[in-house]
Amino acid sequence: MATLLVSQTYLREQSLISDNVDFKLLTPIIRIVQTIDIQQLLGTNLYDKILTDVEATSLTGNYKTLVDDYVLPAMVYYIMARAPYSLQYRYVNRGVVKKTGTDSAPISETEFAKVIDEYKNIAQAYGEMMVKYIRYNTNLFPEYSTNNGINEMSPNKTAYDIDFYIESAQKPLTNEQIREIGSGL
Repeated sequence: MATLLVSQTYLREQSLISDNVDFKLLTPIIRIVQTIDIQQLLGTNLYDKILTDVEATSLTGNYKTLVDDYVLPAMVYYIMARAPYSLQYRYVNRGVVKKTGTDSAPISETEFAKVIDEYKNIAQAYGEMMVKYIRYNTNLFPEYSTNNGINEMSPNKTAYDIDFYIESAQKPLTNEQIREIGSGL
């Protein structure tokens, strides 16, 4: 996949990523965000349609609105959420190293996790707006509901993920209680 939905100029203008970050270090992250995060929200068929139109410079109308107003803003924050580890840790011939600047101080792992979580939360909020926009306007994007092949990803119905489980405060039902409930049906 050679087509990138987000350009270097757009990313620099819309994010907090410094101008001194080499764009070639961000390119693999952009590809991951496109093929994983965005494709999961759009579904394979709508995702492929958008990529094809962008590659052919024929993205117009409702699809251009979707990309400009929803896809690109979400991508910026998904990239910012995924970039910190890739920019800080590098694979070199001696193994994995942690990069530190001479005129900056590294942050703690806790602060690092908070930064990633903050941008992930923003990305998911933009993603949720995108999903709601598409679902409200499914007639404008027929590809959204046509994914059914083995190699096609159906779109997620929400952009949010939950990383924890809250256990019920109630005690588990006994077998007798379960039978009583069942007999009432």
